Amino acid sequence: MPSPFRMIFLVEDNPVYAEMICNHIESRHPTFSIRRFSTGEEMLPFLSSRPGMIILDYFLDGTDENAATGDIIMQAVREVNPEIHVIMITSSENISVAATAMNAGAYALILKDDTLLTHLDEMIYD
Repeated sequence: MPSPFRMIFLVEDNPVYAEMICNHIESRHPTFSIRRFSTGEEMLPFLSSRPGMIILDYFLDGTDENAATGDIIMQAVREVNPEIHVIMITSSENISVAATAMNAGAYALILKDDTLLTHLDEMIYD
């Protein structure tokens, strides 16, 4: 099992995006392991395994309409371990989403567009 600091959690409710991100990270960063969750509530019990990074979608209601948004999940992560780098991703270009994510403590906010994978690569240090 890789070092916990080489572990990335991905919280993404869109299976297409989740698969794309997982495949990209596994192929470009083979020394990292990635664990995928479709809601933040599903991921929170696994924080004890101390991931080095969490890639967290802002809107997580695709599979569960009652799922908490990324900013709420990030607050829960910060209570457990404020050192984890949380990269928030979103398809929303709304400035209030960006402000909320950054105020909640996101290390970075990346738009889900054709530069998403490039920007994620910049955040992952081999």
